[in-house]
Amino acid sequence: MTVQPDRRSFLQLSLAAPLLYFGRVDALAAPAARSTMRDLVRDPLLRGLFGRPLGEFGPNGAAGLNRESFRFIEYQRQGAEWITRGVVRSKRDWIRNGWLIIDYGLAQQQPDGGFPGDDVQHSASLFLEAAARACLIDPGGATPARRATLLKAGRWMTAPAMEADAASHSAPFTHRRYVMASMLGQIGAVTGDAALIRRAAQWAREGIALQRPDGVNPERGGFDASYQAAGALFAERYLASCVDPTMRAAVSGMIRRAVPPVLAKQRPDGSIDPTGSTRIGVETYRGGKVKEFNYEEGVQALVYGSRLINEPRWRGAAAKMVELKGWSRA
Repeated sequence: MTVQPDRRSFLQLSLAAPLLYFGRVDALAAPAARSTMRDLVRDPLLRGLFGRPLGEFGPNGAAGLNRESFRFIEYQRQGAEWITRGVVRSKRDWIRNGWLIIDYGLAQQQPDGGFPGDDVQHSASLFLEAAARACLIDPGGATPARRATLLKAGRWMTAPAMEADAASHSAPFTHRRYVMASMLGQIGAVTGDAALIRRAAQWAREGIALQRPDGVNPERGGFDASYQAAGALFAERYLASCVDPTMRAAVSGMIRRAVPPVLAKQRPDGSIDPTGSTRIGVETYRGGKVKEFNYEEGVQALVYGSRLINEPRWRGAAAKMVELKGWSRA
């Protein structure tokens, strides 16, 4: 049985995390280089990945299973992928598709700033992270109306009830700390809200405090290759929006330690050996398919990390994945 932390325990951990981390010798790692998300997505290694077709959406912008009946707000995060591909490939129609999908999601906002659907806290965090990221990748799309909706949503996500829900649901999953940091940090960057930026940093500190000496960010009590890469990716998205030098150094150090355990599982052909992972090969996605290593997230984590914290050797590992999946020819 999983023990769910109460609100007091969560706050104590959030406050203690900076002390737990910054007491380490490697807390003085060199600050990361500044690159925006718009810079990062244009990296040449990602061009083929971002040329691939995406999932379907309806004429009103409802994406994935939401076309049948609205269930999970996270399906609308597909809009950020359309926008990213449109920016990389200079396709205005793809960018329009992306904003149509995101606007459908934003239109579901309720008077309190929240969203309907199942698994709402986690699902909303994924959608809002994508919507804010889209604003940073395509600044022209960050209209006053969209910024206002994101700000209201960010404040809803940091209200006491939602914070308690986030603490409870994030407990076994280190990567969700970085989803929250990325989501709130990017909304803060888009809207200029200092309170959200501070809260994003607290989530990042909590994630850093959970990292093991071997670099593993635990998922269900152990190492999972795919979610280790996902956590690094979300941390990198947070890093790209973070201007505080102390936080940038801390997050950079975490990423530098987190990537080698993933690379240790890479085979000569570029594939990732899932043996020993706690979630891929064990759990299923919402649609029932058994989870596998997410190569799209893996490639992005390696490419962004190579630039943000100056680890050029990671590009070779990313190139192997690109070749394995055929994205170099896209």
